[in-house]
Amino acid sequence: MLSICIPVHNYDITSLLRELGTQAAALNVPYEILVQNDCSSIAIINDSDLETDVIFELTESTINMGRHGSRMLLAEQASYQWLLFLDADVALPTTDFLKNYVAQLNGPNTIIYGGVSYNEQEPSKELALRWFYGRAREMRDVAKRNTDHYQNIISMGFAIKRSKFLKIGESITQGAYGQDILFSALIHKHALAVLHIDNPVTHLGLEHNEVYLRKSMTAIISTVAFTKQGLIPSDFRPVQRAYLKLKRFKLVKPFTICMQLTENNLKNKLQAGSSSRLVYLDLLKLYAYCKTMTS
Repeated sequence: MLSICIPVHNYDITSLLRELGTQAAALNVPYEILVQNDCSSIAIINDSDLETDVIFELTESTINMGRHGSRMLLAEQASYQWLLFLDADVALPTTDFLKNYVAQLNGPNTIIYGGVSYNEQEPSKELALRWFYGRAREMRDVAKRNTDHYQNIISMGFAIKRSKFLKIGESITQGAYGQDILFSALIHKHALAVLHIDNPVTHLGLEHNEVYLRKSMTAIISTVAFTKQGLIPSDFRPVQRAYLKLKRFKLVKPFTICMQLTENNLKNKLQAGSSSRLVYLDLLKLYAYCKTMTS
């Protein structure tokens, strides 16, 4: 019934696998746990007894396939009609996490999304930006997520029918950070039935501020590329709609000139973790989008 698929790159999944094994064994439904080690340079399992305690299949790749490439490989290998994708750097906050997903698999929906959560304790300053962003922009209850079924899917943990994922996945080429945006646009385009439930994973893998800021800018460049190629609508994301407003009032050039004067200051504040004002990040994203769109 359920193939649990975990792409892994340089992250220890010992605890996650042990918890999944315990919960899956209590389901009383057919399942499998598939792990794709995407050319990791560190050990992803640090318990010699784990393989005897938890039943899972491990595939190793000698080249870096990226998260989407690994997901496609896992989907092709999967035996069951439903796939539950989990990122390596998540934890299961409840003991009935898998049970809650399985309870929904016989319904009419194609995608089931349980949400994402972050620990309440604020991390060290060098990890603060990702934590602030996650709690402010990604931690959303079911009611808020239902205001836009497609925009409010964070792919750290979600279930999807195998046939639909393989069909959509063919349209996504391996590339830079930000492909979740294209994935959301494609499930919107195909009008897949989405069910939002209250069953979040907890995101543990907080990047350093400068790393997350760099990834955020890379995602903007990917968004521009998808827009110019006609792969996503020009007003699909908030940053796109903000750009269109600037363009409508002929403010793109004045905005970029002003941002040239403040860009380094805003980046320094975000990288230092000295400010939780996500408006700084929003301004930098919009600046990157304007520059890339007009270049």
